[in-house]
Amino acid sequence: MLWNYLRNILKFNRGIFSNRADTLYIRIYFWKKGILGDRKAHILREALTHPSYDEKTNYERLEFLGDSVWGLIVSSYLFEYYPKLDEGELTLLKAYFTNNNFISKLAKKIGLDDVLKVGKSYRFPVSDGTLADIFESFVAYLYLAYGFNKTKKWGYKVMAHLFPSEKEIEKILFSFDPKGKLQAILGKDGKVPRYDVMKDGSLFKATVCIDGKPVAKGTGHSIREAEKNAAHKALMVLTDYGQKEE
Repeated sequence: MLWNYLRNILKFNRGIFSNRADTLYIRIYFWKKGILGDRKAHILREALTHPSYDEKTNYERLEFLGDSVWGLIVSSYLFEYYPKLDEGELTLLKAYFTNNNFISKLAKKIGLDDVLKVGKSYRFPVSDGTLADIFESFVAYLYLAYGFNKTKKWGYKVMAHLFPSEKEIEKILFSFDPKGKLQAILGKDGKVPRYDVMKDGSLFKATVCIDGKPVAKGTGHSIREAEKNAAHKALMVLTDYGQKEE
């Protein structure tokens, strides 16, 4: 009841709120979420302001800082909780958990899409790219207001809500490996892809064969890259012919 009353007083409407009420609303909102206290509210206002509302004072600079802070939090999380993963696997997972698709989900999870201050010309709904931007700017705010250790602790809690299981982690890693995916698809029918590689100047050219027949070709600066590109094209060919992964 109290929250609805305060919400009506502040006349909050689709992320646009008055200059007098904005800081108060943000504080109340995030106090209710149990996320933060009352520090450096002017930075918080900037972190949640879209360029369409204010071209000079908005989240863009904070986004730059937050991108690095969030990357470090994710790296720390993966390193701490997944000791069996090698460097390559950790790098792939970091790329997945710092991309716009995943970060935008986190932004929605903590309600940032509800408190974004935008200009009257802004067209809703808020895009995933913008959600990712304000999430990173919000992370920068937490870092500046509370320091890295508290921001890291907060980040761990937020990720825990959406972080995939170990089986899902395997699927994510698998998606970054077209050779492995091709092998798995063909393996269901007892088939094994063969890669024929030749060097052409400074490049390598790979041909992937199935049942002795060439299916796709790929090039690269290394044998591994050429085979990977060939496998990726082979997967596209198989999909085109209706052989879809289950």
